[in-house]
Amino acid sequence: MNLFRRVKFAAIVVTLPIVIGCQAMTAKTRVENPQEAAITKSVQAKLQAEKTADLTRVDVETNGGIVYLSGIVASLDARERAVKLA
Repeated sequence: MNLFRRVKFAAIVVTLPIVIGCQAMTAKTRVENPQEAAITKSVQAKLQAEKTADLTRVDVETNGGIVYLSGIVASLDARERAVKLA
């Protein structure tokens, strides 16, 4: 019985940091202030309204007044269009 407890404890000790580490890497913990949220929403609306290029897969984040774009676009022209709109 003592061996079973040790194996169980070892499994928890090994698994727990992996689960917590993966969650920390994927979870967005930063909350935008109201001004940054308004900027993000405005840029997202411009990208969604764009008809000449598909910019729906571009994510927008504002941090310290700087707008960051990430995602996938079909071409360099679409990328430049997204930057221009932002």
